[in-house]
Amino acid sequence: LGAQDEPKESTKKNKKKKKSKKKDEDEVPSNVLTLKRMKQLQSNLETNHSIGALRRLLRAFRTVVRAGEGQNEDDPNAPIVPPGRPMRLLLGLSLHQVPEAFLHHLGARDEDDSDDSDDSDEDDEKRSAKESKAARHRGIKHHPRFMSFQPLLRSYLGNVLFYLTSTTDSQVKQAVLESLELCMPLFMPFKRLMMRLLKNCVQVWSSDADENTRILAFLRIRQLVLQAPAHSGCLETALKNVYLTYVRHSKFTTAQSLPFIQFMANCVVELYSIEQVSSYQHAFVYVRQLAIHLRNAITSKTKDSHASVYNWQYVNCLRVWAKVLSTLGADKNSELFPLVYPFVQICFGVLNLAPITRFFPLRYRYHCCCCCGCGCCVVVCNDRERAAGKGKQGLHQCFQDLH
Repeated sequence: LGAQDEPKESTKKNKKKKKSKKKDEDEVPSNVLTLKRMKQLQSNLETNHSIGALRRLLRAFRTVVRAGEGQNEDDPNAPIVPPGRPMRLLLGLSLHQVPEAFLHHLGARDEDDSDDSDDSDEDDEKRSAKESKAARHRGIKHHPRFMSFQPLLRSYLGNVLFYLTSTTDSQVKQAVLESLELCMPLFMPFKRLMMRLLKNCVQVWSSDADENTRILAFLRIRQLVLQAPAHSGCLETALKNVYLTYVRHSKFTTAQSLPFIQFMANCVVELYSIEQVSSYQHAFVYVRQLAIHLRNAITSKTKDSHASVYNWQYVNCLRVWAKVLSTLGADKNSELFPLVYPFVQICFGVLNLAPITRFFPLRYRYHCCCCCGCGCCVVVCNDRERAAGKGKQGLHQCFQDLH
């Protein structure tokens, strides 16, 4: 009889524990998002794309992201997210599920038609996929429900960008940058947010210590430039900001900073290869600035006149344009091909600025830039012609052979 009474007592204890848990959950205020409530919001958002769950998640995400500003201290109904699993779940839903919900409500998400998949051909599937992707890239501004979702969308994107710049953890930055890949169509209706996204990504690309984070930041810059409308000016702003950021960070070159500078130079080449017409306009201005610095160094007859040219910043600028022109200006039909001749003239002008033994290592660097810019055959031919005493005529003859 005693053995039969033991399971009954255990079942009674379990029932009492369940009742006590229910009472504890009922006693928790409604503005506290416990783990159970977060899971309920997750199921409502994934299954029904509930707008109420979306609004509640966005408000909680704003409270967590801007906790340091103290905006909701006086609000008794402000959402409270306990640390630990509820906090991690909230951030995961805000970065991954919320963009999908916005794309679903605004008609920019690729829908899977399982009923028609058996009867449709592969060509029709590819065509529909291309059309849906093109519709997404055209933007969501013309959707009938866009005006009702605009305040929520603007607030959410602003909070995501604030979270990207306020955090110092590289893994968190990587998670935010990965989520921005799905959020990119949501930025298209807001020009200011696009420019802010570009500025923040350039900042992360140039300042973060982790290499993977910098790569993800540059991928978001490239994605924004490719998907942004032509009239938005994102391409021109990106070309300008990326190059000027490279110039600022290439002022001091050491053995530790050299790989980072080379990575930034490769990113500049990649970005300038997207659209060569705009790239030519910017490249012409910046190559002309290098020529102006060289002209000022030649005309001014001071002891330190060569200091504005014989420095690491000028070397790295010539190096990046040598990479750009050797990659994009090698073809005669390229838009950047007319810049090869003035660039090589700048290189030879720098070589002859102060032909003394003291600057031989730096002149060797400029010699390598010249080789990358126009091909080794021009430099070798020019050296032979100078040995024969022909000077500039040999250089022009080499360029005629190159053309």
